[in-house]
Amino acid sequence: MEATYLEAADRLASVLFGGGATVLVACLLGRTALGRLRPLRGKLTEAEGWLLAFAAGSALLSVVMFALCAARLFYDASVWALGVAVALAWLRWGRWTWSPETQEPTGENRPWRLLLLLPALAYGVLYAVHTLAPETRSDAVGYHLGFVQRYYRHHGFLAVPTSMYAQLSQGAEMLYLFAYSLGRESAAKIVHFSFLAGTVGGLLALARRHGAGRAGIFAAVAYFTCPVVIPDATSTYNDCALAFATLAAFATLDLWWRHRDAAWLGLLGLLIGFCFAIKFTGVVAAAAGLAAATGIGLRARSAAAALRGLALIGAVAAVVGLPWLAKNAVFVGNPLAPFFNHWFPNPHFSIEWETAYREAMLAYGSDGQGRWAQLLAAPLDLARGERYAGSIGWLFLLAPTAFLAWRRPLVWALLGAALIGGLPWFSNAGTRFLIPSLPFVALAMGLGLEQFRGRIRFGCIAALLAAQCVTSWPAARGRWYYEHLWSVEGFPWRAAVGLEPPKWHLARNLKFFLLADHLDKMDPERTRVLSFCNVPEAYFGAEMLVPYKGLENQDLADALLAPLEPERLPGSALRATWAGQPLRGIRVAQTRSHASAAWLVSEIRVLQDGEPLPPSAAWTVSARPLPWHARRLFDGDVFSLWNSREPPRPGMALEARFGDAMPVDGVELVHPLGAIPAQGGLAFFGLRDGPDWRELRPNAVSFQREDASRDGSRKAATAMLRRHGITHVVFDLDPADQDYYASARIIASDPKAWGLRRIFVDRTAVLYELTTSCGILQGALGSHPC
Repeated sequence: MEATYLEAADRLASVLFGGGATVLVACLLGRTALGRLRPLRGKLTEAEGWLLAFAAGSALLSVVMFALCAARLFYDASVWALGVAVALAWLRWGRWTWSPETQEPTGENRPWRLLLLLPALAYGVLYAVHTLAPETRSDAVGYHLGFVQRYYRHHGFLAVPTSMYAQLSQGAEMLYLFAYSLGRESAAKIVHFSFLAGTVGGLLALARRHGAGRAGIFAAVAYFTCPVVIPDATSTYNDCALAFATLAAFATLDLWWRHRDAAWLGLLGLLIGFCFAIKFTGVVAAAAGLAAATGIGLRARSAAAALRGLALIGAVAAVVGLPWLAKNAVFVGNPLAPFFNHWFPNPHFSIEWETAYREAMLAYGSDGQGRWAQLLAAPLDLARGERYAGSIGWLFLLAPTAFLAWRRPLVWALLGAALIGGLPWFSNAGTRFLIPSLPFVALAMGLGLEQFRGRIRFGCIAALLAAQCVTSWPAARGRWYYEHLWSVEGFPWRAAVGLEPPKWHLARNLKFFLLADHLDKMDPERTRVLSFCNVPEAYFGAEMLVPYKGLENQDLADALLAPLEPERLPGSALRATWAGQPLRGIRVAQTRSHASAAWLVSEIRVLQDGEPLPPSAAWTVSARPLPWHARRLFDGDVFSLWNSREPPRPGMALEARFGDAMPVDGVELVHPLGAIPAQGGLAFFGLRDGPDWRELRPNAVSFQREDASRDGSRKAATAMLRRHGITHVVFDLDPADQDYYASARIIASDPKAWGLRRIFVDRTAVLYELTTSCGILQGALGSHPC
């Protein structure tokens, strides 16, 4: 049944309080911090002061929340105590007046104000409704809020090595967590929307400081009506947060350039660190610190002065940004996770995955286009909105109009900031990655259009903004952009004000929400799900392993699907024999590079008198790469696969040390049929009396057939899932799923063969429960972890 007016009012009040309280605490904290920097007083208008206070306070609040989560001290009581402490600090140190040297400009005349007011009213209603409605955006419910609710349940951080997204910096999510504790998901959405509002205010304030208020109005409207900004700002993504922090850093650099006080450098460092904390791609904001240090050096004609300025900026930025790298180093052994795994090898993410991910994000469905052809077509593709999952809008194709104001230094600074802010797009071509650069482009365009005079200027800007507002309105986007453009859908005002129960709205608009709701009824501590599709993790507490998000996930998925493809079963064995001799260890090494995707080995059998020796748990085994999986090579189970997860190359090696010497006359490498090419060019080494490995030259090398049944592979896969704590499996039977549909359909036709039992169906998603015990293979597999 629908909610009563009282219930709706209660929910709406909770959401508004949660989001509003977070923004207020950030503003008061920033106001207090800026108040301690006395040289800044009198240098800001009231609008500039509050905007910078919000930016600085957001950074500081994010740091405090990180500390609470790292200490596992995050509770509802912590939020209230922190809010009260900030309020008291503001009462004691933050109630100072701005006392600006120049008064706030009174603004432009009425027609110009209407150019801002009318779009703001129309789009403001649209933004309000979609911000207050329950969260349905895929990435938001998948990991932005997914980890927020997990941190909330666990009172702080926990290691999640099965998801690449858990390793990304989450500076904005720390603010969402504060709001979530007070008003849940929609309260967190209000926080992200507030960053959009802050960017609009920042554009107006920055333009007015430079005497270009009309350009500020153009930039503000162009930005908040941009098609890709609308769905982003009304969700718990972080792109609008990064845009605001980047603009605040630019404004701070501009203010430092005017006043040259060291206090500005500290604030600049804080904002640069916050950009990195929001998103790793925010590291490009460090260019502002380099610009400030260069300015100091040129002004003082001293490299030492430049280094001192850079050290101050870097030290403050490090306090905000580096904790996220430390978190990764502790939890997954790679401070730069989930990337740069060749620098920091770890058992959670592979070079194979990283290479495939980078290529996919770089091409973004280029359909075989060359890189230069893709870049040349990018402007129109970004405007149309089909290829790159979102549109910047047709208006931004007029960006070259900025050069009409080429005599103004501000234009070149804005274009430089836009270029630097847009650099991450060249590594991830999603349109969202251009959002941080759009405010700078818009303001530069506004300065160019300001070069017209009188009625021509007003008419030109009014016409462009009217066209932007009409074409960007979501309900009519199919007329001007790609028919299925990424945007907001409908006008869910009943869900926004709470008259429609949130679960009704979510069940209708969020794919697989009913499945998530079903999982939420299970014990999250005893439920671990291997899922071949994305289920909204923000609405349940169990851990979900999706194949592409982590190495353990991929290993489990490969094991489960191996029986469906003969080339993935262990069907061949490379046998190398030599004259028997006492050895304390055996090593198999690659001697050349291969074009194969990876080196796959199911089992290494040490031969004595031509017969395999039973592997011993006392043997010391190793592999390079992925030594953490080396035990799979000597466990007596041909279905437990060691996978290099990168192309074979010299330096890769597999070895076992026996302790005491024993007669050895050969080895067998069991491997899948599809991995035969990677077994060529191997060298064999033995460990005798000394510490050095000596090459063994085989008398004979041959490939032999290995019999491995599909039934045995299925049982081994079920046993492996059990050992990894998997309790449930999810498949998507949607034919549109090109990766797993064929496999899912086969398994769904006979789930008992895999030890699965169907227990729930939501649209095309099917939830299975594991029923088969791994006791069938207990003797063969032993008790070692996989």
